[in-house]
Amino acid sequence: MSAKTISILNSPAAGDVVNASGVLTITGLSPIKTGTMQSLQVQRNLVSTPQKWRSTFTAGSGVVCAFTLQQTVNKLLKSATFKSTETSTSAVMSELNDFFGASATYGSATFTASTEFDVEYRYASDILYIKGTTENPICSVIADVSNTSTISSDMSLTLETQANVNATAIVFKVTGHGLSTGSTVYVGTLTGQTAANSKEWRVIYVSADTFNLADPVTLATVNATGTGSAVGAVTLVAQPEFGTPSYVDADAKLNGSAQVTTQTTYNYSAVDIVPFYTSDVAPNPSMRTAPCRVWIPDAGATTAVSSTGQSLLSTLAALVI
Repeated sequence: MSAKTISILNSPAAGDVVNASGVLTITGLSPIKTGTMQSLQVQRNLVSTPQKWRSTFTAGSGVVCAFTLQQTVNKLLKSATFKSTETSTSAVMSELNDFFGASATYGSATFTASTEFDVEYRYASDILYIKGTTENPICSVIADVSNTSTISSDMSLTLETQANVNATAIVFKVTGHGLSTGSTVYVGTLTGQTAANSKEWRVIYVSADTFNLADPVTLATVNATGTGSAVGAVTLVAQPEFGTPSYVDADAKLNGSAQVTTQTTYNYSAVDIVPFYTSDVAPNPSMRTAPCRVWIPDAGATTAVSSTGQSLLSTLAALVI
């Protein structure tokens, strides 16, 4: 739907509730009778920010250097294959420059923009690094079957030692992790704390170096068994930029709102509300409001009802039939 009113709840209030009379009250909006609500769409945000995908290819003497690069450009999948049998780094670099349409220098620590693809690349110490651009951050690199080297992703975050408290939310530590509440990660196999294994989880920001993980549907945190540290790595899941602070600001501006986001450590979820009345005049004029979109930060823990963004979203989701 096209929203007519944008409200950004940077700090959800304790009064943002559905009361006993069935009236939905949200900060900055006129009260809405839930019995006359035509539609309510809750869009939980599951965004990874930033969405950078960098693959590494290790080339070696006598090894065929071959991969396929894929990227979506203007909603169309663009795919191209690179293959080189050269054994010297300078020769591989020359062929890579021809492929990417640029003039990167071997050994440089700086990424060079490709003119053929919406990616940047560099080649150093026999490792080729490829990543998407800010405007088009997602790309994939697939190893050719003739390639005897390996390709891996650096979206993996290696966990550091962090003590836990039994039966409470596991605290995961990665110094300078750069995640926001609402980001999504996949956990493969951890040791020390295994309850999170083999599943995608929603990030809950705790600090610049620590975070919890919650079920993306129920929002229940994954709890520790014992006091040991989680050992292993988690992998970022790249997704569309829905709900990042910059996205919300752009949406508000597009709809004529002067509001801006202030919660930079949280992503935002959207609630689209359309009230419906059986007559042109509502039983109580104060109950009337225009169709609206409410952006709510996915704030912290799911504690007291509607005192945080997540619990407010859960309350709203419960209204959807």
